[in-house]
Amino acid sequence: MARYQSISDYPVVYFLHGFGDSPSVFVRNAKKVLDVEFTKDASKEFLLVAVDGSNSVGGSFYVNSPVMGNWETYTVSEVVSYIDSNYHTISEAGARGICGFSMGGFASINLAFRHPDVYSAVYAMSPGLLAPGKIKDAFETWEGDQIFLEAYSMAFAYKDQAPYIEIPSGDGSEADQILMERWESGFGNLQEKLDDYLALGVPLKSIGFCYGENDGYQWIPEGTCYLAGLLDKKGISYDIYSFQGGHILPPDFVKDQLFPFFQTLFLMSKIRKKIIQRSYNQYCFQTVNKAAPRIKSWCYCICKNYDTIMADKKIKRCINYTDKAKSKKCGHLMIVSTVGFMFGTCDGSKYGY
Repeated sequence: MARYQSISDYPVVYFLHGFGDSPSVFVRNAKKVLDVEFTKDASKEFLLVAVDGSNSVGGSFYVNSPVMGNWETYTVSEVVSYIDSNYHTISEAGARGICGFSMGGFASINLAFRHPDVYSAVYAMSPGLLAPGKIKDAFETWEGDQIFLEAYSMAFAYKDQAPYIEIPSGDGSEADQILMERWESGFGNLQEKLDDYLALGVPLKSIGFCYGENDGYQWIPEGTCYLAGLLDKKGISYDIYSFQGGHILPPDFVKDQLFPFFQTLFLMSKIRKKIIQRSYNQYCFQTVNKAAPRIKSWCYCICKNYDTIMADKKIKRCINYTDKAKSKKCGHLMIVSTVGFMFGTCDGSKYGY
């Protein structure tokens, strides 16, 4: 982000990288774009967190596996908890999004579907998604990539004993066909995964996809469009963007697609905090609850010791630094409730709201 200001609470977008990729590459490239956009309008700032899903075999697929470890738990629980505990975040699902590329694209869909109480939106970029019957097509593109094949097996179709790896031979036997079905269930079984998500009863606010029409892994565009078709049948809206290109992200993708996608999400969130700098290093926070429009905007004043006041998220009184010598109480109660209402007495209307 262009400027990290500890007086603010920020939405968070989590990024999951592709197999064999470095999480830092996407962040470096995205930062160049986001710095420019955030400089234009600081109210659009959010935190971008890249979650490292690499391991000794090349990639974890961000799933729980008795062979490779509990990467899903790590990503959804441990990383999110750490970020919320150590940074100024809006710690609610409505202010969290997840996105990913290739392996991470699969993982972003998989985790968002399994944990809509943690993330409220997902954008999958060239995701590893398999339509029914396409596992053999995928195998053709994985031919010779022994590192990927072994990692995929340890994630989705492992043996109970060392060396744990079990790769279909394609000999047509019944045992091999059963193993092939296990392999397809990793990136596939999209109907079942969608049904399981819908059974949770917690709808995602936004779903987005992109893919290259000339992707060398042609099963990826096919799998993406297959899932989009399943969403259509359920009446679930989504964004989808295709481009002339391969297994890459197109130029200006972050600026033209990803940034607007998540901005729309955060603007639609029930609670939107707007920060207006005031004199004497005081600030007025305004909270708009769009789910209850009858409640007008309320705001309160805070002061320099915001970090200390907010540490335990309890009702406090802030110090009025307009009179440092006397250090008087300014009297504005700070209430941070679970639904985000913040009450006070200062008037934000004169600042354009």
